[in-house]
Amino acid sequence: MKVRMLAEINGTRDGVDWPKRGQTIDLPDHEAADLILGGLASAADDTEAPSVPSPAPVAVADSNEADAASDPVAAAEDVAAAHPTVPVKRGPGRPRKNG
Repeated sequence: MKVRMLAEINGTRDGVDWPKRGQTIDLPDHEAADLILGGLASAADDTEAPSVPSPAPVAVADSNEADAASDPVAAAEDVAAAHPTVPVKRGPGRPRKNG
């Protein structure tokens, strides 16, 4: 059965590297079924164009978020305000070792 790889698998199969994502390989039916059930491959149709999912868009940090990242106290207070069940940590923390 011919399958189209949905993920990359490291290593080799019968001494040959696994195909990259979007490429096809001809496998025994039981092995192809295992890859399909595992979400690593899909049944390939020879007329179908390779479909490689595009990566998710990257979020751009807002200037307020950048300020919060540089101030851990403000970031902790923001988390506590968003999740009132999480207490805000106050205090000196662990004592330092002398010596």
